[in-house]
Amino acid sequence: MKKIFVKKNILLFILLFLVVGVSLSFWRESIGRSIALAVLMSIPLIVYIFTENLVTSLLYFLLLALPFNITYQLPFPFEKSLVDGISVNYLIPTLSILDFGLGVLFLTIVTKKLQTLKEVFTKYRYSMLLFLFFLLVQNLILRNPLVLLSSLRILLYVNTFLIFLELWQKEKKKLNYNLLSILLLVTVLFQGIIGLFQFLKGSSLGLDFLGESRGVAGLVGSSFVGLGGQVFLRAGGTFPHPNMLGGFFLLVLLFAIFLTKKLQNYYKIVTYLVILFSSIFLIFTFSRTSIFLSFLILTVLFISKIFFKKKYFSFSFLLIFERFFAIFSGDDSGWIDRVNLAKASFVVIKQNWISGIGLGNYVKGMEGFFPTTYRSMPLLQPVHNVFLLLFAELGVFGFLSYTYLLFEIVRKNYKKITIYGILIFISLFVIGMFDHYFVSLPQGQMMFFLLAFLLLAESQENLKYKKK
Repeated sequence: MKKIFVKKNILLFILLFLVVGVSLSFWRESIGRSIALAVLMSIPLIVYIFTENLVTSLLYFLLLALPFNITYQLPFPFEKSLVDGISVNYLIPTLSILDFGLGVLFLTIVTKKLQTLKEVFTKYRYSMLLFLFFLLVQNLILRNPLVLLSSLRILLYVNTFLIFLELWQKEKKKLNYNLLSILLLVTVLFQGIIGLFQFLKGSSLGLDFLGESRGVAGLVGSSFVGLGGQVFLRAGGTFPHPNMLGGFFLLVLLFAIFLTKKLQNYYKIVTYLVILFSSIFLIFTFSRTSIFLSFLILTVLFISKIFFKKKYFSFSFLLIFERFFAIFSGDDSGWIDRVNLAKASFVVIKQNWISGIGLGNYVKGMEGFFPTTYRSMPLLQPVHNVFLLLFAELGVFGFLSYTYLLFEIVRKNYKKITIYGILIFISLFVIGMFDHYFVSLPQGQMMFFLLAFLLLAESQENLKYKKK
């Protein structure tokens, strides 16, 4: 205890009390959400105070906080959230629990790991400065609070990811992979059970304080699917949309596969259970992209285990064929909506191809020509393609500068091509082609960077094994 309550930790304890105090100050809005916010944001600081391992603290926080869509709406003129007289949630600036948590951890880095921050900046200074310069110019031109918030968020997430990657290379031997696998299993079971009850009940469970979206099977605005003449509510857990829960289960599945090489004895069984349960619960999200990718990953790794003797576990499951074949019937609403949104994106890009419409401001760019569903409901949401979305929001110069930054990250950290790495890259590409949450939502951005971490970490680990 004397080692914990030392002078160098005073700033961290002050930060901890501030975090708890600010979180509990929201009790008038929702006491449940206020308590959840205080607990989840305190975890990384408490873990760091006791372990002095920032990588461990960040991983534990992300695994526990990532699924919860706990947000706070900033004061914002109502008229600026309107598109042709319709209020759009995407245009209201909000802070996520991930923003709060990563902001706290970034302050911890500044006070305790400043040298690592300097090393990261030196390593990526040219690509980072180029992207930073573009964002500065774009914000000076647009002067939009939403664009400013989205710009600060992407800078926070990118820098935290780079610091995390740098620290992981130095401190990976200190990580407790056994506890990490248990946390994965607990998270999967918690989200999976919530999703299963949503599916069976046909409506949301009233867990608003954890970020659960409200929905009822068959109700316009809810995410449901018709199968065999019946209507079912898709499992979404506490994510904003079932597709994101599907992407989360895919992420956890890949994380568990990564951990199978690091765990031994009974703890390896935990990762097998994570793969098993995430594969089963994934079905109830009816997310075709994630189900297809998980089936592809497990099938390829199973075949590689047989023919190339790779140590991977595989679990096969029956897919709901009706949901998949509906895409080829010509009247699948999800596919038609994606096509219409893609067509609208070309107009937005054409009108803003130099400076971009601004990060987070895409829907505003569709004013006057937004598409509608087959029921004539307005499709006021980002285009379901991250490449088109980034091009529209950043313009040609911003898109190229951000692409260059990502390229530099991969070039300087990707060491060895593996089957596992190829499958992660395919997952990133396919989800990016058919959805937008990797860019449009804080949880989606964090899922993108966690998948990118697995891609780079696996290549470095594989190179080490090859040398041995």
